[in-house]
Amino acid sequence: MLAVFAGLVMGWVSAIGMTSSGGLSAVKGSPGWQERIVSPGQSISPYAMAHFISEGSVPPSRNSRHFVRDQDDEDRSLSDSCVYEVSGLLPKARWWSLAVASPSGERTSVTAGNALLEFDGRLNLTLAPYPVAGNRLISPRGSVLTLQLTLHDVAPEEVIVLPLVKRSGC
Repeated sequence: MLAVFAGLVMGWVSAIGMTSSGGLSAVKGSPGWQERIVSPGQSISPYAMAHFISEGSVPPSRNSRHFVRDQDDEDRSLSDSCVYEVSGLLPKARWWSLAVASPSGERTSVTAGNALLEFDGRLNLTLAPYPVAGNRLISPRGSVLTLQLTLHDVAPEEVIVLPLVKRSGC
């Protein structure tokens, strides 16, 4: 009986661990970003789907790519009390959204439908705890933040290079 209980507890703990970190892989050429594998052809996909469900989110469609990061380009944790500049060319996709989330689940986002891009297609966005001019994400309350970029219908041959995240003040 004790062995069965211990097995259940160990299974539960490993499932929680895989749900939070399972399906994450580094993005070649984009330091700091990790991709959460949501493709049905990947064996890790059920854990990635469970991650979204456990945080109360709808998982992205299976033809989407989902990227996350919780540090700036100098490997410092993203903080709700600092200001960051997020910039770069986004991969060509039918639709994209960039969100910032707190551990409590609060989030704000900007999408392909409401962001202003530079003439060359570059996104310049400020992540700050207060309103600023231009493209912006207001940091939700929560000491540590996570950036989440979801790309929908990316061309398979598209090389993925993701935006830089530079701290500009605290």
